[in-house]
Amino acid sequence: MFKLTIIPDFVWDDACNGTAETFWILVENCDGEEILLQDQIILRKQSAEGENNGQLVEFRVPMTELMPPNYFIIVVSSGWMRLGTKLASSFMRLILPERFPPHTPLVDFVPLPAEELKKPEFIDLYPEWRQFNKIQTQVFKSLFDTDGNMFIRALTRSRKTVFGEYALLQHWSKDEGWEGSYTFPPSRS
Repeated sequence: MFKLTIIPDFVWDDACNGTAETFWILVENCDGEEILLQDQIILRKQSAEGENNGQLVEFRVPMTELMPPNYFIIVVSSGWMRLGTKLASSFMRLILPERFPPHTPLVDFVPLPAEELKKPEFIDLYPEWRQFNKIQTQVFKSLFDTDGNMFIRALTRSRKTVFGEYALLQHWSKDEGWEGSYTFPPSRS
């Protein structure tokens, strides 16, 4: 994130400047070949004069894989010729946080049979299934054997509803949870 304080280097004149002036902020890569950000700001007379002399602007610019030595920040007036400035923002002492590891890869497991649900009343819930698909197999142990939280993202039509069913069955498999009176999956009528 960049924080830029824009301090005008001219005397504000109501007859020429009015109550506000429009400026463009451009951020270029280190070669000046690519514009990474362009944004328009309005500098008001109150920001240009007085004790608080200046206007704070915050913006984000994406970082590339390879750390550039610097970016160029350009502030230029949209109404006055040759009114602007260009400065370099060096990254020589910039320390970036570690990148997040990629998602968990889908391991090529042998699909689990429905008998892994252990209780006959659970197995009977899936009469047409002999085994679970690859994604269901990968998350089965985490959902059915533990109480932990999980975030699962999977493709459409990969039968993600079964993930919630695993968690419910795990809860019901505890002594206080399952009494056999649940209709599962719920009827669609």
